[in-house]
Order: sequence, then C-alpha cells, then structure tokens
Amino acid sequence: MLLARSHSHYSLLSSVPKIKALIKDAKEKGYTTIALTDEDTGSGWVEFYDACKEEGINPALGVTLRLSNISDAPSGFSNQNQGFSKVVLIAKNNAGYKDLLELVSIARTQKENPVYHLDLEDLKAKFDAGNNLFVSLVSDDHEFHSSITNTNLKQAEQILSQYLKFIPASSLLVELINPDYQGNTFAQQNQNIVEIANKHSIFAIASPGPRFLDPRDEEAFKVVLAIKKQVRLDGISLQRDFQLLSKTDLDKRFTGFEQTLNTEILENQINIEILTDYDKHADDSFFPKFILPPEQSPDQRLRWETYIGLFVLYHSDQLDRPTWVEKYPYEKRHELIEAAKNIIPDPKKLGGYDAGYWDKTNITDYIERIEYELNIIITKGYADYFLVFGDIMGFCRGQGIVTNTRGSAAGSLVGYLNNINVLDPLRYNVPFERFLNPFRPSPPDIDGDFADDKRDKVIEYVTDKYGSLSVSQIVTFGTMLPRAAVRDVGRVLGIPYKKCDRLSKLIPTAPQGRKTTFAWAFETSAELKEVYENDADTQRIINIALKIEGNHRHASSHAAGLLITPTKLTDYTALQWDSDHKMIVAQYDMKVCEKVGLVKLDILGITNLAILGNAIEITKQRRNEKIDLLNINIYDKKAFELLAKGRTMGTFQLSGGGMTRWLVQLQPTKIEDLMAMVALYRPGPMASIPEYIARKKDPKKIEYLVPEMKDWMEASYGIFVYQEDLLMTAINLAGYDWGEADVLRKGMGKKIQAVIEQQHPKFVEGAVEIGGLDKNKAEEIWQLMVPFGAYGFNKAHSCSYGMVAYWTAYMKAEYTVEFMTAYMTAESNNLDKIASAISECREIGVNVLPPDINKSFDSFTIEDDTTIRYGLSSVKNLGSDVIKFIITEREKNGEFISIEDLIIRMSEYTGFNKRGLEALILSGSLDLLGEKTLSQIKVGAIV
Repeated sequence: MLLARSHSHYSLLSSVPKIKALIKDAKEKGYTTIALTDEDTGSGWVEFYDACKEEGINPALGVTLRLSNISDAPSGFSNQNQGFSKVVLIAKNNAGYKDLLELVSIARTQKENPVYHLDLEDLKAKFDAGNNLFVSLVSDDHEFHSSITNTNLKQAEQILSQYLKFIPASSLLVELINPDYQGNTFAQQNQNIVEIANKHSIFAIASPGPRFLDPRDEEAFKVVLAIKKQVRLDGISLQRDFQLLSKTDLDKRFTGFEQTLNTEILENQINIEILTDYDKHADDSFFPKFILPPEQSPDQRLRWETYIGLFVLYHSDQLDRPTWVEKYPYEKRHELIEAAKNIIPDPKKLGGYDAGYWDKTNITDYIERIEYELNIIITKGYADYFLVFGDIMGFCRGQGIVTNTRGSAAGSLVGYLNNINVLDPLRYNVPFERFLNPFRPSPPDIDGDFADDKRDKVIEYVTDKYGSLSVSQIVTFGTMLPRAAVRDVGRVLGIPYKKCDRLSKLIPTAPQGRKTTFAWAFETSAELKEVYENDADTQRIINIALKIEGNHRHASSHAAGLLITPTKLTDYTALQWDSDHKMIVAQYDMKVCEKVGLVKLDILGITNLAILGNAIEITKQRRNEKIDLLNINIYDKKAFELLAKGRTMGTFQLSGGGMTRWLVQLQPTKIEDLMAMVALYRPGPMASIPEYIARKKDPKKIEYLVPEMKDWMEASYGIFVYQEDLLMTAINLAGYDWGEADVLRKGMGKKIQAVIEQQHPKFVEGAVEIGGLDKNKAEEIWQLMVPFGAYGFNKAHSCSYGMVAYWTAYMKAEYTVEFMTAYMTAESNNLDKIASAISECREIGVNVLPPDINKSFDSFTIEDDTTIRYGLSSVKNLGSDVIKFIITEREKNGEFISIEDLIIRMSEYTGFNKRGLEALILSGSLDLLGEKTLSQIKVGAIV
C-alpha cells in the first residue's frame, strides 16, 4: 500500500516524526511504498531514501508545494495563504527526481512572494519533457476540495479540467477528504470526488497525511505548532487527526471507498535508484571544474602551476608569479620542470629558513615530493579541485586578504606551491599521507580560513567566476537540544519563565566530543532526575521535549561550506535562499552533499586573520612597509619575548589564562614550540605539557620508548604530541599502511570501542613481528596511544595554526601600535574586550586616548608611534549614520569649537537626538570643547 503523503521533522516545526521512526512505523502498519512529502523542501530525501532501502521499503521522493489558484474559491479548510492551493509532487523515477530538484528550487528562489509557490505552467514544462511525476491535490488545503465541500461541483470540475490541460490524467491524483474531529466523514463529498475522478480517468486516493505517529504524540505535535506560531498551547486547535493510520484503520475511516486504498498500480510506477554512497568512492564525486582553455588539461595545468610556485618561493631571483609565468608559459612547462632542477635557494632571502636547513636539503627533495603528491592527486582525479582552491587563494593573495589552511591539507607541498597553504610541509616534517594517500576512500577536504571582513568578497569572486547557477552555500539545521527544548516547551505550556530557566540550567552540558541528550543528562545529574521524579510540571515538559529532542527547529547557512558544481546546482540538490536573502543555499546539508557526490569548499571567516590584514594595511600606510607574512623572520626575538612574558592578548590560539600560564613556563624560543602547544592544550594531551616543558629545558630528560621513534618524534622530544606521531608509530613499528593507520586513527578519535579492540592485537602482533619489540613494550606503547588518540590534533593543523599564532605575536611585537589598533577596531562592539585591550596597551607602552569629537574617526586610529585614539564606533548608543555625519561635517566645515556649535551644526541631521548627545558627553568625546555643562545648553533642537 502507498503512503502518498507524509511529513518528517524536516517540515520545520510542522511535524514530529524523525525519518527512521516514520519509516519503521509505516512499515509495521502495512505500507510498502512511502512518499516523503515535506513542506517546501527536499532536505530529507537522501536520509529517507537510505532508510527505506535498509527497511526494504520502496522510497517515493516527494514534496508539498503551493500552486496558484485557478478559481476564486477559498484555499482549503485552513483558509490560509489565500490564492494558493497545496499539491504533492512525487517522483516516479530518476528523471522525476531531477524535476523535483528544479521545481523546489524555482519555488524557493524565484517564486517566494507572497508564499513559496509554483504556477501550473512550471509543471507543464516538466510534463512536456516527460511523464515523470505524480501530482496529488491535497485534501486539507486545495481549492478543488473547497469547491466540493461548498457543493460547487461545476467549479470543482472546471478546476480539474484546467489541471488536465497541463498534467496528464495518468499522473494526476486527488485525495479524499479526511474525517474531522466533529465526526463528519464527508461521505457525500468523497463520493463526489470519486465520481469526478472516474469521469476524468484520474486516480482518487485515501491518504492519512500524518504529522505524528502515535495518538500519544498529538500534544507534542500541537506544541511544535505553538512554538512555530509563537502562541500558547491552548491557542492551537486541530481540525482532524494527523496520526499515521494503518491500512485497517483506513478501511474503517473510508468505508465504501476501499478502491481508493488499492494503490498497487501507482506503486509499480515508482522506481527510483539514486547513488548516495559517494562518500565511499570519492574519486567519482562531482568536483568543481576549473575553467581552462581547450588545449589545456587540468592534470598538466596543475603540474605547471606547481612548478611555477616552486620558482616563486625558492628561486634566488625572487621574481613574482606573473614574471615567471611570462618566462615559462604553459607551452614551455617541460622547460620549466627541467629548469627547476637547477634552483638553488638563497637562505638570506628566505625568512622561514636558516642556512643549516639548506645544507641538508636541496631542491631535489622538493621535486621528488611534488611528483609523489601529483601522482596521487592526478590519479584520483583531484586536479580540478586543487586548481580551483589555488585560484581562490591566489585571488586573496593579490587582494591582500589574509588566508590560512587548517586541517590535514596543510601537509601538501602541492597546496603550498599553489597558494593554498601557508606552511612548507618539508620544513616542518608534515606528511602528505594524513591528507591524501592511495588508500583513502573519502574526498580531499581543504578547509580554508579567510579574513572574516573579506569573506563576502571571496564568495563574490567565486560566484562571478563560476556563475550563480553553480555556486551556493550549504544549509545547516538548528536542532531541539535539551536545554532549548525545555524552554520552548515550557513557554508554550504557560509555565513561568523562571521555572523553565531553572530546569534548563539543571541540564548539564556534555564534554567535547559527546552530544548533550536527555538520556546522558539523567545519567549525569542526580538533581535533574530528582526534580523530574517529584515535579509534575517538569515531568510534562520533559516528556514532551523527549518526543521532539533532536528535531530540526530552523534552517541557516553553514559557516564555511561552499559548493561549486561542474554543471548547474539543481542537477544535484534543491535550493533555497539563506535566512538573510543574500545567497542561494543547497537544501542538502554538508553530510548529505558528500553522500550525493558534491564536494564542499570551506570558506570560513576568522577575525584574527582580519586583524592581521588590517594591521598590515595600516603599517603599509604609516611606514610604507609591505609585510609578506610568508617570508617574515620566524626567529624574531621580540615576538618570543612577548609570549614568554605572557603578553598574549590578541594572539591567535595563544590567549587565555591557561595557555598563557603554560607559555610563561615554557619560555618559547622557536615556532615549533607554538605548534606543539596548539596541539597539546586540549583534553588528554594537556597532561603531557609539564613533561614537554621539562624536556625542552633539559634535553637530558628526552627519551624514546624505542630508539627508532626518534626518527619521527625528535621534534616533540619523544612525547606523543600529534596524531601523526601515533600514525607513524603504527606504520613504522607495526607494519600498518596509511589506510590501516587511518582506520586506527578514526577508531581512537571517535572512541569506537569495537575498532579499538579489533586493532589492539593487530598492533601488538605487528610490533612484535615487524618492529622486533617484545610484547610488553608493544603493550606499553599501545596503552599510551589509546588515550592520546582520543584527543590528539593532526600535525598539519597544529603547525598551520601555530604559524598563524606566530604571525600575530610577530605583528604585535614588531608593529605594536598598528596591531593593537587593528585589534581594537575589530572588537569595537565588545566593550569588555576593548577595556582589556586598553589595559594591555598600558602594559606594553601604548597610550589609548579617549574619544574626541574633533579627532576620532569611526574606528580606532593612530596618532603617533605610542598613541592610539579611541574610535567613535565604540561609543555606546551612537549610531553609524550619526558618526558618518559628524566626520563629514568636521571635514567640510572644520572642528567643532563648542558644544553649542556642535548642537547647531548637528541639527542639520535629523538622526541626531538627545540620546546621541548624551552618548558623546558620557564617553568623554566632548571634554575638550569648553567648560559649558549640559545644563547650560538648550537641547530642544535635538530632543
């Protein structure tokens, strides 16, 4: 039997069931084909499809949308959204699924006013191309059914006839009317529906249209509606029963209309087979395509770009990229590669290296690593992905936008030479295989950090280059977590706020790596359990909240994820606008995008990078110095002294009381110290910090569990600091390959006990047979690896973040006034941070002057090498438009000479009022205008 209409929690705050629960319950009630038809969205389709396949159910992918009315009949029983009627669209096959992707996108991005909707002409375009959809008229809210209930059968026939001009009769379905709570079965109306349907050779169906599964869930359903409408529970009334009925229940409900429950002919037409396991064979994923001339291939272009990058970074001539491109264009790439063998780096021109490094390393080592990485990248078909990301990062470099790459991608030399990374992985001994290796089944994941004040500019560049039809952000969902759920539920139940607030605060927050759930909270908090057992209100709130725990509450945009598809986006996902209506968003979330083969690019905005960028720009303007962060002195004495003294405010990853105290004890002297601290300062590894400090200060204390481990753990003094320490131990001592080592890493990192237990004997036996260790020593190493593996950072990430941490320390130490000005400007809306920054400035010899109506600008500004002037944007209750007018007026007509002069001149601007004047006075901005007090001033003009 076909369940032709159902709703999950993806119908935000309009339905209760989670998808797996919906399918399991429907199967138990006799349904063999289930259509998921959430409101205006296909976000749940992939999860639904996979779950149906697991349960042996035929999945039908559908959606509930509105169509513009044909008649002037009211829009169904709900009498909402006048002028529109609801229909369900169900894909018959894969072509119908593609139709759904486009139709949902049209409704959500092109026809959203006054509500999301389509017109019949939109459906006609699809049916002209093929008969791949069912269109079902929804009984709860359709003009056809309104005409039937108003006994206007002529109008009902006219509506149906108009639909049939656009939709074949074989694809048009009409629902019977469900009985209401008043006992009305609408028997005559349903008889009329069946007769009209038979007359026009269309299918009449009986469908429960469930929004909850069990009668006991009705209150929870009403609660989510109340949350959505922001009313009390008693303000919600239901016109009919919305539970999922069995076939037996439907037979009773629609006595005399049993033929409408015989849906085998419809079920046989529904056959969808989509691929949802690209995450397991990433090489076939839909990577973005880099725009190339016809005569160029992505593989050879990446090789050429990589070797150009080698010349840019290491050739002693220090020429820029365009110059090397002019000398060695794509057509001369073979000459370029041959010439690369003769590069001799000049240590004096490379700030990140000392002479000793190049005594034991030469360019051949780099070429070998390049070719090794390129072989894997090209073999797996990832060249386009690297070219696209390299192009984005290259754009940022040209625009002065500070970037970084976090995560394992920072271990790629090809990435470094293509502007993607900020870290030379050979210099810091970072392996490539943690990022990509022949055994890795998942796609590469390059996570980019960008100055947050320039992120929109980066996305604009990508959109302009690849087209708005192929670029989107990615949806993410806010969920009903326990703390928020009890507040929401308590509010609609009318329970006092203070009581709900206290209850919410009784729910403990789970530690990092674990999700906060009611089950975990009850295990953890005896007080919560006691209150629940002894308070009726608490029981009611939590019992309802348990039914909606984890349900999606609202949709927003992922903070970083960006899609660039090789063809138009609607070939892969349905679309909608983001909450601010600024950019299109894919309706599939990040995990689902990966399952259907879409490769996301991470474009994450980071405030610290914006601070760095603005500090560099200020330095350039003041001192005419151009700072290249990739080529600064990484042995700067002042930077390390600053950190050793605990002056960490504003530094990336190094500020905060705990980290600062460790840094003071550590007395860092090299960038590797910062990289190690980024990795160690987290639960688990933090216990190793004292030993790390002790071994740094006294090399005699350095020891290795076995002598061979010195080869890969010398930089960390023999202590497990990075995930790579663990991986290299498994590979070198126990004979793992990189694929097996990754299984070990994931099992430990996610604390999957079954994997850990499986790997234990494998590691010990391998260490004995291959590493030549005795069993006790192998066990000792294993026992150290397991707790570390649960929390360890990968080395590429730690080194990359350690590099950015050093950049901030360097700029603060060498360009103090510029850095602190940029920092306070970035934090101008956070008065607590501004107060702390002013205190920090005093400690490091910088004077911060109060705001002044005649000297301050919007942001903080520098008056001399030791003086910063407070910005007007940090003055509370002073609007940006007022500030703009003040500065413009001052520049146009000179400084304000008195408060009276200020009032007279500002009266020209209607937005300046008494509140604005008081803000200027209380902030001290008018202190130098004379001795007149506010009581002496006539302020009527600005009241």
